[in-house]
Amino acid sequence: MYDCTGDTLILTLIRWFEPHPTDVSRDTQCRPVCPGIFNINHCLWRYARSPDVRSVFVDRTGQPTTAFYQQQYMFGKTPTTQLRCLEREKNAYYDLVKPSSIKSIANMCPVFEDNPDWHSCGVHPTSTWMQTVTLC
Repeated sequence: MYDCTGDTLILTLIRWFEPHPTDVSRDTQCRPVCPGIFNINHCLWRYARSPDVRSVFVDRTGQPTTAFYQQQYMFGKTPTTQLRCLEREKNAYYDLVKPSSIKSIANMCPVFEDNPDWHSCGVHPTSTWMQTVTLC
């Protein structure tokens, strides 16, 4: 697949993960193995957090920006839910990569969290994800 054709550049938006702080060991590929009974074939990750806040969401004083307020309806149905979602997303670590640089696809799912508020927010409330793998 070509990433660039003529005056078009194709990129993929990705969100980075990092090892979950509760991982107890690593496999041969340095993936964070799940604790407990899931250690047979699962790894445990969480969303990586940027050390800097996303300036489109939060200004230098830590207050939500005008851009956030103009689009806050996308973050939930109530102001409380919207601000909770903002707190979860203000340090989100995204990147743009060329599709040709993607070596493999991971089978991952969010860890279940019984929280009805997440339905009103465009982002899943948990930052913890399990990856199904074949451990060596």
